[in-house]
Amino acid sequence: MTLRRSNQPPPTEAERIDHIISHAREAITILGDASLAVLERDRVKQLALGYLVAIVGEAANHLSDAILDSLPMNPWDQIIGMRNILIHQYFRVKLHTVHDTVVNDLPVLVASLEAFTDNSQGGQPS
Repeated sequence: MTLRRSNQPPPTEAERIDHIISHAREAITILGDASLAVLERDRVKQLALGYLVAIVGEAANHLSDAILDSLPMNPWDQIIGMRNILIHQYFRVKLHTVHDTVVNDLPVLVASLEAFTDNSQGGQPS
């Protein structure tokens, strides 16, 4: 299988924020009310959550300092750092950390980004 580079331009910051929101929501939905014990027995769910959380971090990594500074309540360094561990240091991933992130951190991130986009001009980041 060969993947080809797309001729599409990179996503805008507004699109990246939408990606963060949509992928975080998807991770929350996939996990549902599953406990850590349930997640430990479901490899497919583990892989899905890892992928979605990594996308959140990748999109965050491409946001400008101005956007990141306007949303200081979010731990951007940790979000981006988790992406780096999921992708480059996969052997260090702690499943309980992924579970905790999806349960406790992603809902807060989604709410803050939704409020930010709602308060920005035309629903777009300023």
